[in-house]
Amino acid sequence: MLKYLRSGAHLQAMRAFHGIATGAVTGYEADAPPTWAELPAIWRDRGRWVTPGKA
Repeated sequence: MLKYLRSGAHLQAMRAFHGIATGAVTGYEADAPPTWAELPAIWRDRGRWVTPGKA
């Protein structure tokens, strides 16, 4: 997964995100995907808001 995140189209999208999009982003390592019930707390505790033009 880390290889995918750091290469190709995903890397290009991450680099362009600050200039074209607004939203919350987060990332972390885990042994298993989070459950839907865990997601709100993950976004609240680890999320970072991104606004266009502000890197």
